[in-house]
Amino acid sequence: DSDVPSATRAVLDAALADRATAAALETVGLTPAELAAATPPAGLTVDALDPADPEAGQRTALSFAVLIVMFMQIVGFGLTVAMGVVEEKSSRVVELLLSTIRPLHLLWGKVLGIGAVGLVQLLLYGVVGIGAGIATGLLTITGTALGVFGAALGWFVLGYAFFAVLYAAAGSLVSRQEDVNTTTGPLMMLLFAMYGVSFWFLGSPDSAVLGVLSWIPPFPAMLMPLMIADGSATAWHVAGSALVMLVALVLLAKAGARVYERSVLRIGATVPWREALRSR
Repeated sequence: DSDVPSATRAVLDAALADRATAAALETVGLTPAELAAATPPAGLTVDALDPADPEAGQRTALSFAVLIVMFMQIVGFGLTVAMGVVEEKSSRVVELLLSTIRPLHLLWGKVLGIGAVGLVQLLLYGVVGIGAGIATGLLTITGTALGVFGAALGWFVLGYAFFAVLYAAAGSLVSRQEDVNTTTGPLMMLLFAMYGVSFWFLGSPDSAVLGVLSWIPPFPAMLMPLMIADGSATAWHVAGSALVMLVALVLLAKAGARVYERSVLRIGATVPWREALRSR
C-alpha cells in the first residue's frame, strides 16, 4: 500500500539483477553456465601476523593443574617436615638420635625421606592425569604434557627442598605441635604470594614484572612450569633460573641447618628466629 519491506526489496533486487545479467549475456551469446565456468570463484587469503594458538586452551588447563598440584605438594610435605621435627623434639626422641648422628644428617635425612614420598606421589598424579587425558581424548598435546610433567617434577624438587629446610628450622623453634603455626606463618605467606603471582601469570603471561620474578627465588619453582606449559620459556631462561634457585638453596640450607642445630635441643618456650640465627 505504501512501501516495499526491506527484506522483500532485497530479494526482488537480487532477482532483477540476475535477470538483467542473463539478458546481457544473451545479447553477447553467452549463457550463465558458461560465465560461471569462465570465472571461478575468488577467495580471500589471510596471513595472520599473530595467529591464535589452537592448543591454548589445553595449555591453560595444563598450567592450572600443575599450579594446584605443585602448591598442595609443597605446602603439605613442608608441613609434614615441620610436624615431624616437633614430634621428635617434644617426645625427646631427637636427643637419642643426636647421640649417634649429627644434627645436619638428621635434618637432611628427614627432608630427603619425606621429599621422596612427595615426589613419588606427584609422579603418580602425573601418570594418572596424563593417562586419563589421553585415553578420553581431552589431551592431544602429548609431547607438551610430558615436557611440562617432567619440568614439574624437577621444579618440585627445588621448591620443596627450598621450603622443607625452612619448615624443618621452623619446627625446631617450638616444642609443641600447637605452636607450629607461629613459626611457619611467614612461610605460608610466602607460598601464597607465589600462588598469587602464578595465577597472575595465567591472566597476563607477557607481564614484565613476572619476567623479573621468574629469576627471584623461590618464585621460579611455580612460575617456570607454567612458562614451559605456555611455551614462553626459552632453554637458557629455564637453565638460568634453575641455577639461581640452586645457589639460593645452598645458601638457605646452610642457614636453616644452623637454626636447626641450635634450636632442636632447646625445650620450652618458642625460640625466636633472630635468636636462633645469632646464637652460638
